[in-house]
Amino acid sequence: DDGLRRLYSSLPKNGFGRLDHQAVRYALHRFFLQRHGWFIRGLEPSQATWKPQNNQSFVKEWVPSFLQEVIEKIEGQRGSDLHDIAAIAATLEDLVHREAQERMAMVYEAHGRDRAEALTRDDVDDVLSTYFMSFLVANNFSTDGDQELKMKKARFKRTYHNYYASERWFQKLVESHLDGPQGESLDASYDLNAVSDVANSLGEEFHSFNDVECDDLRSALQNMES
Repeated sequence: DDGLRRLYSSLPKNGFGRLDHQAVRYALHRFFLQRHGWFIRGLEPSQATWKPQNNQSFVKEWVPSFLQEVIEKIEGQRGSDLHDIAAIAATLEDLVHREAQERMAMVYEAHGRDRAEALTRDDVDDVLSTYFMSFLVANNFSTDGDQELKMKKARFKRTYHNYYASERWFQKLVESHLDGPQGESLDASYDLNAVSDVANSLGEEFHSFNDVECDDLRSALQNMES
């Protein structure tokens, strides 16, 4: 990746011509912020090395350290080169995609769908709208039955700030994956992998919508001051 290569080239190297522990964290931290708008706990440049605890809630924070320590052991603790850092970045992206698929499977269950079931386009839209709501609240969402789900989605649309603008952005993303140039559905049905691809793109691209929102707000504030 050109962005990662430029970051690697700009950072100071150790005596082996590689990046040390903290520089690797900084490179990955900047890479994911610039590429996807992701802030991955455990990649903060100031984060000290620490040992994982036997608790699932700490896994995401521990994984970056774990991956880096494994590579450094293989390399004899001489530091990491561009190939090593790219391997860590690719692994982290894969972990994020797997998590998105698991979250999508949970949404399937909330809709009473089996993860092996192929969905029609209308069903996909319904499932994705629930996933999008869950995404916007950082997966802090639960439901008990179809009626409660419908009520929560209706309430969320009324109360979430700027929901309809974000929903329009998301619909364009969905259409880019599932529709042809004339707006026709590309397939008669969609499996979990196809629907999860949309979820992956949401996680990777939503920062672009936030950037536009921030620019609009900044412009509005400047107009108020002028």
